[in-house]
Amino acid sequence: MLELHASDVKTFEFDESVKQIVLSECMKLSEATFVSNLRAGEIDEYGFDFTFTELSTGLPHVHKLFLLLNVDQVLLFSDNQSSFTNLRYLNMNFAIFLYPEDTSWAVGLVNLLELTPFLEELELHLGRDRFCPYATRTAEAMQGPLHHHLKSVYISGFCDVLGLAEMALYILGNATTLKRMVVDPSGYNDPENDDIYSVSKGGSGEDCPDQINRKRIFAQKILDREEFRHILTILWT
Repeated sequence: MLELHASDVKTFEFDESVKQIVLSECMKLSEATFVSNLRAGEIDEYGFDFTFTELSTGLPHVHKLFLLLNVDQVLLFSDNQSSFTNLRYLNMNFAIFLYPEDTSWAVGLVNLLELTPFLEELELHLGRDRFCPYATRTAEAMQGPLHHHLKSVYISGFCDVLGLAEMALYILGNATTLKRMVVDPSGYNDPENDDIYSVSKGGSGEDCPDQINRKRIFAQKILDREEFRHILTILWT
């Protein structure tokens, strides 16, 4: 367990495995980063999952949150009962690996949006090393409540994983003040690297033109609808 009593700390970065983190007394904490060292393997059997399920309780004042984890850990947010009431910016880097038709991890993302009622900016960055076979069924928007504060969404590494497409459709249809969603088929972050990618960093994506083109076509087929064209941008370069 890590319990920090530091009322003036403003930034916290964590890259380790402990059972629980308590930061509730850090009243000025505005930015936090959490890296899961076990994100590239199976679900954490040592208790780091508990850390993620308790994040909203341990970070009541944080405005910016960076997470590097796997999709199994995203699912854990579905069981969370507390909210990130002050969170305005969320950046999630994760690897999906072999989840071609499974939408359950996207349910965790939708639930996470419910836990961040005042979120304004969302970045989702998928790792490069993954296998995404062709989708075998039609993507439909996931169900969930309206969001009245989300203004900007950026998704890199977008591919033909239906859960991801359905989550994107959900945001496009339910974020009432959304001004911009950018869908980028190129993947930038390496799931084995502890660096967290963000749009502000820039950089080069994957170098397999055929695969990127296939993912662009999928994004256009699923998301390029008349009602979204004033908001949605699908990158082609």
